[in-house]
Amino acid sequence: MNQTIPNQRVKISVFIKQYYKDAHSRPCKRTIIRHIEIGLLSGEKIGGLWYVLCNDWGQPLYYGEPPTPEPITQTGNSRADAILKDYLSK
Repeated sequence: MNQTIPNQRVKISVFIKQYYKDAHSRPCKRTIIRHIEIGLLSGEKIGGLWYVLCNDWGQPLYYGEPPTPEPITQTGNSRADAILKDYLSK
């Protein structure tokens, strides 16, 4: 039987206090929002409020490396594309 762990939404201010025990090393709310925006941290914005998606134990569903962007190979500008092609071939 396939059981899934239910997700809970935790306010960012609560998440920061629970996840970062040392008060001196806690990031600000904007940092956590940015981590959610770039896909580093599981979370979502509902209305005007941001939440971290956590399991029942208060741990985020994921908090890992940011996604690596695909390299740009075409810009639409022939001169820039030639420079990129030459640079990437080295």
